[in-house]
Amino acid sequence: MGEVATCTLHYATLTHNHQRVVVHRERNTSEDFSEPAAFSFSFRSLVPCPGMEIQEVNFKVRVAISMAAELLDDNIITEILSRLPLKSLLRSKCVCKRWHFMISDPIFIRKYSLENPIYYVSGFYLQKAWLSCKPRLDFFTMNGNLEAAPEASLSFIKDIKGGSVQIMSSCNGLLCCSSFRCSERDRNYYICKPTTKQYTMLPPIESEHVFGMSIVFEPSKSPHYKVVCVCESELSQPKDSLYQIKVFSSQTSSWKLKAFLMSYKMFFGRGVLWCGAVCWAGWGDSLLHFDVEREVLQTLPMPPKPEGRESRACRYMGEAGGHLHMVEIFDFYPTSFEVMEMEEDCSGWFTKYHVDLTNLLFPYQEIEELKYSILSLLHKEGNYKSSLVLHIPGKVILYNLEDATCVEILNSQPDHLDVFLQPGLDYTWGDVQLYKNTLCYLR
Repeated sequence: MGEVATCTLHYATLTHNHQRVVVHRERNTSEDFSEPAAFSFSFRSLVPCPGMEIQEVNFKVRVAISMAAELLDDNIITEILSRLPLKSLLRSKCVCKRWHFMISDPIFIRKYSLENPIYYVSGFYLQKAWLSCKPRLDFFTMNGNLEAAPEASLSFIKDIKGGSVQIMSSCNGLLCCSSFRCSERDRNYYICKPTTKQYTMLPPIESEHVFGMSIVFEPSKSPHYKVVCVCESELSQPKDSLYQIKVFSSQTSSWKLKAFLMSYKMFFGRGVLWCGAVCWAGWGDSLLHFDVEREVLQTLPMPPKPEGRESRACRYMGEAGGHLHMVEIFDFYPTSFEVMEMEEDCSGWFTKYHVDLTNLLFPYQEIEELKYSILSLLHKEGNYKSSLVLHIPGKVILYNLEDATCVEILNSQPDHLDVFLQPGLDYTWGDVQLYKNTLCYLR
């Protein structure tokens, strides 16, 4: 019989970035070390990535292969998992409970997303849902990896009613969707991540009428998301509608009533997330501002109306670069207008950009009359400067706000050449959902 002793067993050696890491575990054993090794084990097949060499090591004791994963330190497993392709990583959740917990950890998700920029993409969805039996969806990539762009389809969501779904709102890579063309009583709401085709159904809202749904997801602050719903209160009267705000939290998986609203006339169907709050443009002199974290509802001023104007004419409101912007157009397709920006203290608005579309007609002589809709304002990112995304008949134009130049982005993405087949304007601000794949996957 061989020597019986207390020893340190070295199971694997990894070399990464010229640093040698030894995975080991100390334990008392009475194994017979005079016998040859029972088997060999290699991790080479688990880590198909350049820059890391994993040396095959013979185990000197009889252990079950199923114990191998348990013997690895968490830091080593994290390094291995962070180098797997995304699809392989998500499948690895099924290996064991320990791996499932590690892959689902918000800290690991952020680490994986930062170390794998090939999965980052930003752009916007164009959705045409009116006068159709099924929503029409297209996606335009603006920055990031074109191959990482989501498919222009939400068919992976299996609506229990058997129908299609439409996008209600978008935030940092997550979409809030709902059943399409059905009564509110039969409507279902979903949260999904289109790049990985993960989705979950929200609990019933229990309201006769839903006016708007806004998803709030800030992964740098919390791994959980919230959904802000503006719906009709049970206390509403036929001639005096009473609105209420309900908030769903993914942490508690439940809805809670947060605030009552009186008869505010707002664009509830188009909430804008700005600095942790959902904002709704109004028909009067105020907009609504709901701080999701503090659960505080307040009014903020709308931009001043031109002299002699009584009604509002909001054609766009959105967030870009941490600022809230709005465009109001009172005349019939004027060739110039102002982009307004909210003051930092929320006391009022100032003119951020002056837009002159006079020269826009020259490259497109076939357009007899200037018609346009403002789809979005994009903050400078990558190769793009701060720009307005404009829709003119048959085309999507990127208007550079810094030098007043125009680029037609429709021709740069031939997969979408059939988006605008009808003459006139098919899309407006309400048909656009910005998308930024901040995190690679959900928990």
